[in-house]
Amino acid sequence: MEKFKSLVFRYPLAACLVFMAIVLPLTELPLEELMTPALGLQKASYLSGILQQGIMSVAVFWLIARLGLLKEGGFTKVSEWKAVWLVWPLIIYSVLNASDLIDSPYRINWSDGGLIALLVLLYISVGTIEEFLFRGLILPLMLRKWGSTRKGIYIAVLVSSSIFGVAHLLNFIAGRRDLLTTSTQILYGTFFGVFFAALLLRNRSIWPAVFGHFLFDLCGNLMEITEGYVFTRVEPTTTVNGALITLALLMPLLLIGLFYLRKVEPTTGNGDEKKSLPEGLGEMA
Repeated sequence: MEKFKSLVFRYPLAACLVFMAIVLPLTELPLEELMTPALGLQKASYLSGILQQGIMSVAVFWLIARLGLLKEGGFTKVSEWKAVWLVWPLIIYSVLNASDLIDSPYRINWSDGGLIALLVLLYISVGTIEEFLFRGLILPLMLRKWGSTRKGIYIAVLVSSSIFGVAHLLNFIAGRRDLLTTSTQILYGTFFGVFFAALLLRNRSIWPAVFGHFLFDLCGNLMEITEGYVFTRVEPTTTVNGALITLALLMPLLLIGLFYLRKVEPTTGNGDEKKSLPEGLGEMA
């Protein structure tokens, strides 16, 4: 394991790309085909996602622990959390993300409690695996490489966030989104990545980012549990105007994230691995 750790810390960017290339495809296995006859496509799709993302979350957590990155990745005690209130912009965005349902004639089908529970668990699993992988694992590795200076912290956050954004290319490869919609998601995914990274570094905890990620995604997909909704794996497309509006509306998350980062101090040291941890996180390691 020590040789593996040494290799990962020596080549963090390559290691992160390998981790992503292994983990993400393993959350895309077509298990719903086995469960559709018994549950129907929608519930089978949700349950498949929950199981795969849940298992991979445990695997990524194990990897974080074995690499000694638990505290750097935000797996800290509640007593060590700071500035949790900084998640507030994402709560506002989550409410706005649910506005389509609020303003529509469609109503949630409260009679199907199983479907509602599966939807909630699905987006808990989405928020968990993506935050564990990109903020709990990839971000600390990037900080070990660049985080010894203030400029380096921004580089580490932007690189890890860009990797997060590009990971959404999987939606195009899987046929769920067209190229324009996927490209838009890659850009605003990077915005979210910067904000989530800033939350972790300022809060000293990964859990506000997990919660915010879950809440935003859930609120944006409540239409799927409305009466008469016809489920499909193909997601809605967008127009050029729609893409530009979406990016303009989400740009403040990027700016707020960058603003939050100004209070994250670089560490000082003699060049060892712990040198490149932001102040606060470095103290916990």
